[in-house]
Amino acid sequence: MLLYWVCDVMGKTRWAFFVKPAGENTLLTYLLPDIYGYLTAFVGFTYLDRHIQTGASGVLGAVVFTFAILAVSAVLTRMRIRLQL
Repeated sequence: MLLYWVCDVMGKTRWAFFVKPAGENTLLTYLLPDIYGYLTAFVGFTYLDRHIQTGASGVLGAVVFTFAILAVSAVLTRMRIRLQL
């Protein structure tokens, strides 16, 4: 309800610039975590799975991972790489 009021009623959307690429290229953004998971499993990278999964480090890891996925999505969208149905 707060987001509706701020974004739609007040028209304040400039603060959400960092999620704009995710909205423009939703399918790519949705699939990037799976692609990351498959690639790390393929090369055998398991550090994050073993060490950063619970407690405060788990929450921080999730936030960092989310922003990393948003950044990769933004870069790929700027490179005009899109996934569409």
